[in-house]
Amino acid sequence: MPPIARGIGCLPGRGNKWHIGAVSDRWLTSGRVTIMRTGFMQLFSTWKCLARLAAALLAVPASSMAASAVGSKATLQAIVDAAIRPIMQKDKVPGIAVAVTANGKAAFFNYGVASRETQEPVGEATIFELGSVSKTFTATLALYSHELGRLSLTDHPSKYIPVLRGAAVDKATLLNLGTYTAGGLPLQFPEEVSDDESMVRYFRTWKPDAEPDVQRRYSNPSIGLLGRIASLSLQSSFAHALETDLLPKLGLEHTYIQVPPSMTAHYAWGYDERGKPVRVNPGELDAETYGVKSTAADMIRFVQINIDPSPLPQPLRNAVAGTQRGYFEVGAMVQGLGWEQYPFPVSRDDLLQGNSTDILFNSNPVKAVVGRPAGPRLFNKTGSTGGFGAYVVFVPDEHIGVVILANRDYPIADRVRAGYAILTALATVEHPALWIYPHVGQHGELADQLLEHPESWKETRSVIRGMGFADHVLNRNLTDPQLKALFAFLRQEQIELDLEVGAVKPWGVTGEDTFRKERKMWDRFIADGAEIHGIAMDEPVTATLNALHKPLSYAVEETARFVALVRENYPRFVVGDIEGHPWSDKERLLTFWDGLNARLEERGIRRIDYVRLDVDWMHFVHHTAQGRLGWQGVREIEIECHKRHLPFSLIYWAANYGELNRAHQLSDLTWDRAILEQARWYSAIHGSPDQYVIENWVPIPADNLPETKPGTFMQSVLDFHTHVLAGHRRSEP
Repeated sequence: MPPIARGIGCLPGRGNKWHIGAVSDRWLTSGRVTIMRTGFMQLFSTWKCLARLAAALLAVPASSMAASAVGSKATLQAIVDAAIRPIMQKDKVPGIAVAVTANGKAAFFNYGVASRETQEPVGEATIFELGSVSKTFTATLALYSHELGRLSLTDHPSKYIPVLRGAAVDKATLLNLGTYTAGGLPLQFPEEVSDDESMVRYFRTWKPDAEPDVQRRYSNPSIGLLGRIASLSLQSSFAHALETDLLPKLGLEHTYIQVPPSMTAHYAWGYDERGKPVRVNPGELDAETYGVKSTAADMIRFVQINIDPSPLPQPLRNAVAGTQRGYFEVGAMVQGLGWEQYPFPVSRDDLLQGNSTDILFNSNPVKAVVGRPAGPRLFNKTGSTGGFGAYVVFVPDEHIGVVILANRDYPIADRVRAGYAILTALATVEHPALWIYPHVGQHGELADQLLEHPESWKETRSVIRGMGFADHVLNRNLTDPQLKALFAFLRQEQIELDLEVGAVKPWGVTGEDTFRKERKMWDRFIADGAEIHGIAMDEPVTATLNALHKPLSYAVEETARFVALVRENYPRFVVGDIEGHPWSDKERLLTFWDGLNARLEERGIRRIDYVRLDVDWMHFVHHTAQGRLGWQGVREIEIECHKRHLPFSLIYWAANYGELNRAHQLSDLTWDRAILEQARWYSAIHGSPDQYVIENWVPIPADNLPETKPGTFMQSVLDFHTHVLAGHRRSEP
């Protein structure tokens, strides 16, 4: 592949959060338009996307928002307002904190007061009682101990509490305790259980309703015993293990079992059904089951960690991921450790049923889950104390999540409806994204011009999402001062940076060899101030088969080795694969991508994040009926990628350059006409990439600037945006 700029990027704002609300109304954003496909927020989202959701939102109550409102500050506020304000009025809730995340960026919406007596407003730093959402921390601690080798989920309670040997509860495994399938342990301890001695006596004499693995009965004593055993395995109390070990490792600075005196001013008062201020009542195993207190800021951080635990060190990374494994089906819901999950998208009725009083209070038959369900999953958990109500819901594959914390125990169904509406809104953006990959010049002179004349491509910067470059071109053609200036400009303008890289090449015949050579360039760029969003691997299939003359299985194995090293050393990089077509046909490409992702999953490594097609579309003109059949093949690849939940990116370029050059018919307008012709062909057969990439590795156009001059690269970008993307609406494959 010609050595010019391919990659993928997105544009986060300067900070990592926005604060919006009835009380706190600070809009800290300077991001760009986010244009993305439903379901692919990991790659193509930035936080201004949240202000552009309304054109496709499912609001509460059901209503539509004018397209003209899209992009305004008030839009996202209005969406959350529509979900939350009716609840506050109907259920007489004094205060609610809502946090929303997409692609690691958080927004906060604050309503009402933390205390009716002091009228202290709710904020993202207000501390709320989480109730049973605490169980997700208990599950994480238990799995952390499991990953450390201190306990096994197949163990029985008496291994850690010997006096339980021979008791009915000892027939259950720790997994049964964590999934409420021990045989019918009740929702709460009876009143006579007030200390450890009476708790042990209760477990020794408890009589089950059924054998383990037969029924689910939601139970504080059940998962509470798991939490106690987890802390015993770590030779600590539960509170100490959580507050001094687990929570700091998770980066949660304002999450507590016992709120310290220095933070009590931030601790909200809860309100019971009579409107009286209350705090959580103490009880046996309270810390393990309903005793955690936290803020909206910390809880959305916890959600982000659950969405993408890859930055965490081992063994904590595996512990967090382990909480998302499902074990027992209960209707449409699958019970895991802490979290309850559903296929996504899920109907609101199924979500309400899974959080209903029947599921909460009654025993329900279960079916053991075999293997891991395919496709995206939604995870949620509700929690209540006498004066507080919480709801957390997120979808890792979509990189979206919602936290709702309130200082009143209002109906669970109202929480689920609100969370569902907001979450569904986050998942319904239906626009593609635009990236550009211009020439930098033999000595970086064209890159310098971009920095020296920013006014000459100001409008272009307003419609693009990122820029990419071949890493070896930047490394060879630009000096360190030039690189520092370029990277500083991209940071200032919040333009995302991506690199086209090798994975399997003649100069790097193994994944390890290629990675070793590539990282020297990446580390140089990082030292010069680059904030690298991700990498796009340049045609490992083509290099393996055509240059190295090795089988496709070699490409799978060595590319997997390369990706594994990237994930280990640069865990935040987005990793994609570029392949040529029609040289590699649909069957070969899908075989490679399926094999690569399967190999990565076998090794416990996150699969690649997207694929990109480099199409020699002149082949279609010469060898198919007017190009349509060839483009239909590209469309079929796109559809197959979407079936695999794999974002699909398409390069737009002047594939007719060679033919026109030989015919001496080139002009500065050739590029502009070529990419629009390609766009017309693909749109004609309803092609709809998740990302549009305008990438130039041919000698035309000669100039990048200015955007107002016909025949320049930047003018072609604006022309493409006007004719292809402006007013774009996507239809599902």
